[in-house]
Amino acid sequence: MANDTTKRNIHEAYTIIKEDSLIIMEKYSYNLDYRITRTTKKGSYKIITRYYPNYSISSQYSVFAGNLIGVKRDYSEKGELQEEINYDRLLTECGDCASLFDIAENIRKDFKINIEKEDEIIRWSIEKDKILNSTVYKIVCPPKYPDGRSYRGLIYDLQTGKFIEEYKAGRFD
Repeated sequence: MANDTTKRNIHEAYTIIKEDSLIIMEKYSYNLDYRITRTTKKGSYKIITRYYPNYSISSQYSVFAGNLIGVKRDYSEKGELQEEINYDRLLTECGDCASLFDIAENIRKDFKINIEKEDEIIRWSIEKDKILNSTVYKIVCPPKYPDGRSYRGLIYDLQTGKFIEEYKAGRFD
């Protein structure tokens, strides 16, 4: 028996590892619902599916480095779609902006950083940049060399789809 971050008791938990894939199945004693998390070892991207006690899907959503991304769908116990929230659309005011996965591919190519691994990303956020008057992704990664250098901050312009700045970042800025 263990506790999750919402302080519900985890009644049963199973972990399945195959090569780099990781599946975690948990049953909560609070209301006997289930959660299955699909990810990779050290993965920042997770697909979470929650189930009612009758095994019908309760909700399905994606999380990247602790933040909800993509579309979250909530269902009734009969399997009817109750609510759909597009977190990508909520986080940005532009209609056809680059997704976080496009940015992950570009950051891998341009900076040799794989932000999909949890040990290569400290945090990320979407912010309105006052100077650019545009919405940007701010991504903070560990230093390139582990010799006490500053964290690496990267700013990605959602409108142009380009990295526009690399800066020395603090742990919490």
